[in-house]
Amino acid sequence: MNKKAGMLTSILLSAGLVFSGSAAAFDDVKGLPGEKKLLELKQRGLINGVTDHQFAPKSKLTAAQGVHLLVKAFDLSLAGFTFVKQPQASDSFDYVANDAWYAEDFVIAALNGVPIPRDIDPTAELTREQFAEWLIAAVDTKGKYAFPMIYMTIADEKDVTPEKMNAIQKLLITKIGKVDEDGRFRPKEAITRAEAAVWVHDAIRFVEKRQQQPVKQYEVSVKTEAVTKDVNKVVLSADLPNPGYGLRIESVRFTVDNVAVIGYRVIEPDPDKMYPQVITKAEAVTYVDARYKLETVQLN
Repeated sequence: MNKKAGMLTSILLSAGLVFSGSAAAFDDVKGLPGEKKLLELKQRGLINGVTDHQFAPKSKLTAAQGVHLLVKAFDLSLAGFTFVKQPQASDSFDYVANDAWYAEDFVIAALNGVPIPRDIDPTAELTREQFAEWLIAAVDTKGKYAFPMIYMTIADEKDVTPEKMNAIQKLLITKIGKVDEDGRFRPKEAITRAEAAVWVHDAIRFVEKRQQQPVKQYEVSVKTEAVTKDVNKVVLSADLPNPGYGLRIESVRFTVDNVAVIGYRVIEPDPDKMYPQVITKAEAVTYVDARYKLETVQLN
């Protein structure tokens, strides 16, 4: 084995949760509630064990492993960024060495919005609330998702760091994570490798399902009102799922057959807010020459 290959092998073994082309089963996950999910992640090349056949599911997840897992699982990168100077881990973190195997992962995660503290110790065990916050931030990089206005009760809510509660609520609402049989989230408890991997599996499923969903079509009603003898006010209205949705006219196209084709778009709710599930009427207005007939089309 040459020097470069030996160094790469050492790095991969240190990572603990890394790419693997092997589909061999883990001997120490048999019978665990998340066994199938762990094996699916392994088959997809998103996790590896501490050895070929040992995953160490009950071992605690370190910050370095957690960051690496999120970058890998959600395909985070620096592809969309332009730099005057190539960023280094030391630019953003006090204790992440620039030559560490996980250094680039920290840079990538931070620039993609994962809220990693500057003073993070890469070798420290991650708590459940920390990983919940980082995981939801990684999910948010894949699209905008609206969350219903539901407050999930947590028996040990007093133990949750306030700024992490929003992420925990989203984790529970989406059923990516859950409370235990006593209703506790155990926010300050260190998360295990198995727990983190199962959360990631379910988060990936959440993202994939929503990316596969076709754009929902909403019917609009059209009302016209004469402003002058030559101009009509056109009001489009639609019943939408909650107050977070909106309606916007994007274009008006005129055809040779004297038809005005009004293109409208349904605006999705702010993904960082929660809304009451109450049907709400939204309206959008434009003005059209009175000579034209009207048609509407929803834009994706």
